Amino acid sequence: MDKQIVAIHHSEERYSSLTIVAYTQEQREQIRKTIEKRVPLNDSNISVSESEVDDILETTIEYHDDYDKQSGEIFETIIRCLHITECN
Repeated sequence: MDKQIVAIHHSEERYSSLTIVAYTQEQREQIRKTIEKRVPLNDSNISVSESEVDDILETTIEYHDDYDKQSGEIFETIIRCLHITECN
């Protein structure tokens, strides 16, 4: 049985990030499609990065100046869309 996608949230003052951990390429593709639909990628205060360590594929969405706390609603939507059951 494949491991489920998990999320890790971090925030402080006006910075907020959500790291989504995938264990298969199919999960990573699902994450990419969800982010493309839900995250305003044309905003210069938002960055999306991907990394791979061993069998763990991480995608991180960072809000660098989240004064209005817009990330919260977007992160919640992403978590729901991906059926994530664990967020640390």
